Amino acid sequence: MIDLAFFQNQDTPEIITIIVVVAAVGIVLVVIFLLLLNLGKDFSNLARTEILLTTGEPAQAKILKMWDTGTTLNDDPKVGLLLEVYSPHHAPYQVETKCYVSRLKISQVQPGNIVAVKIDRQDESKIALDLA
Repeated sequence: MIDLAFFQNQDTPEIITIIVVVAAVGIVLVVIFLLLLNLGKDFSNLARTEILLTTGEPAQAKILKMWDTGTTLNDDPKVGLLLEVYSPHHAPYQVETKCYVSRLKISQVQPGNIVAVKIDRQDESKIALDLA
């Protein structure tokens, strides 16, 4: 925290104190804005995933690689996945995705496992895990 008494005890003009306070408040507001923007993107992605789970094309995918993104929501980790997708309508292909996985279902999402997925009918690179 900035000790304003330091500036007041010096023979510093009042304008410098105001500039420092405004700059500090500005930095805090920018950080809060960026955090809210990131959270908004996550909620938007969750909504798209729910839509994809109801409208997507069913398929299977083998988990080739999994990594922690460092993000959690309600104690559920957001993981990155490299998947090899198998669908009757597509040749096998690889795709990367990120999704939140319940701590109770994390054992289902391990490299080598086969999982159910839903593929976006318009864009096969958009995929959602169907761990229900």
